[in-house]
Amino acid sequence: MGITILIEPINTHDMPSFFLNRQDHAQAIFAAAGTSNLKVQSISTTARSSKAT
Repeated sequence: MGITILIEPINTHDMPSFFLNRQDHAQAIFAAAGTSNLKVQSISTTARSSKAT
């Protein structure tokens, strides 16, 4: 049984100063790791719900 690690970039609008805030940086980490047990969370902009005002 192995462990899968999921990383998720979060935009700076929702979480200022979050370490990983760009999808291209997450993909670079994924590529550099070169392992099958690392995944990148990705959300399309159409899948996001808008906040009620």
